[in-house]
Amino acid sequence: MTPYQTAERWLLAEGLFDATLEELAIDGRSNREGIAFFLGRHHGTQAHLTHLLKLRGIKLNKTPDHLRVDPDLMNEVTDLAIAEDVSLLGQIHSHGPGHGIDLSYPDHFHGIRVQGFLSLVAPDFALRPHTGLLDCGVHVFEASKGYRRMLDQEIKRRFALLDGVRHRALVVSS
Repeated sequence: MTPYQTAERWLLAEGLFDATLEELAIDGRSNREGIAFFLGRHHGTQAHLTHLLKLRGIKLNKTPDHLRVDPDLMNEVTDLAIAEDVSLLGQIHSHGPGHGIDLSYPDHFHGIRVQGFLSLVAPDFALRPHTGLLDCGVHVFEASKGYRRMLDQEIKRRFALLDGVRHRALVVSS
């Protein structure tokens, strides 16, 4: 399976989701959207999300209702993924209170648009205690339709914990 096909199941390394929310909450406490990337590998029909990639620096613009990642920073993300022998499998960003967990127009049309790519949206700047995966908008890109939001039953069926594998945190800074 290439990184550009949709996995049947996504397995999250231990601690990955909680560490991701903690990362997004750093920006949330400053009343702005946060972003992080998921890296990992495909194993047959499964995608193992094992790395949390944190972004830092001046090539990242975060406001209360908008994010912009400079193309040069995305090049650095790609270089790091190659060096780590992993693929960019998804991203998560936060929306502020009242903005919901659906993808916005820019999220749909100006982000990464490759088959099987995950795009998650955490509510309330990721500051709400006990936020779980089902509280987030979980979207997958399908070449024929664009991003599609998964319903809770599909999320429960297609996401699970990757037992025995602890996540690894990486940082790209510009």
